[in-house]
Parts: sequence; C-alpha cells; structure tokens
Amino acid sequence: MNYDIATSAVFTGNPTLCFNLSAFNDSIQFSRLKVLHLESGNWVNRTTTSNFATRTLCGQTSSLSPFAIADNFAPTAASVSVGGRVVTAQGRGISNARISVTDESGNTRTVLSNPFGCYRFDELPVGQTYIFQAQSKRYQFINPIQVLSVNEEMNEVNFTASP
Repeated sequence: MNYDIATSAVFTGNPTLCFNLSAFNDSIQFSRLKVLHLESGNWVNRTTTSNFATRTLCGQTSSLSPFAIADNFAPTAASVSVGGRVVTAQGRGISNARISVTDESGNTRTVLSNPFGCYRFDELPVGQTYIFQAQSKRYQFINPIQVLSVNEEMNEVNFTASP
C-alpha cells in the first residue's frame, strides 16, 4: 500500500514530517519502518525518529517531494524476478514505458516495457522493500509508484494509465 501525499504549504528550512501509523500493532514490524524520500530520481532513507508508543515515524528533508513508508526487511541470499504489464485504461499494452525499481540502499535499475507492455526485473534479492515507478512520455498513471515487500516471484506488478 502506498499513499500520494501532496501539500500547497510554504516553508523554509528543513521540515520534519511525522506520520501517524496507528494501524501497526507489532513493535518489531514498526521498528523496521522507514521514511523514504524521492530525491533526484532516487529513494533516500530520511528517517529521524521512530516511536512505537505513539505509532509515529518521522523524517527530515529539504523538500516536500514524494514520500513512501517502507518496511525494511533484512535481505536474504535468494533472489527472484518481478514483472508485470503497463497498460492503457482499455487494457492495451504501452510500449517503451520506463519502469524503475529502487532498493532500500537507493540503488535504481530501469527497464523499458516491450511492445505488449510487459517488463521484468531479474535477480532482485528477496526480503527487501522496493519502490517501483512507471513513467511515460505519452501517459500519466493512476498509481505511478508502488511500494512492495518482495518475498517471492511476482508477475502482476501492473501499471494502468489514467483514462
């Protein structure tokens, strides 16, 4: 699950953004959560504080560009493939869409969708949270960013263009 958080607020300096995550009842899982911030096309961990008692996770940054809350699972030696399709609202494949995946360390890989809208990333280590993002010169997407914990092969990480 991910959220697109937007604001028209004006600020100066480096604001601290805090997220109330009251749905988390497991202190171990909560302790793994991170505030990731999109900076120059890369996701950067900007977590400053984590307080399970108040279910508050905070991060500090210099801009209000997109944020994601991600579960920082410990990686294992196994790796899997993750892929899907990029389609129009009518279900037709979109070719040459740019799909990127960013790992917890901020490393980004990018592929282009084929003429049928299919894409695939091979050898992603399991047990990590990844941020998948779709971009196209011709289309905007309903959910252009997906934050996923990858523990097994996934073939249905799809992106659908806005009607």
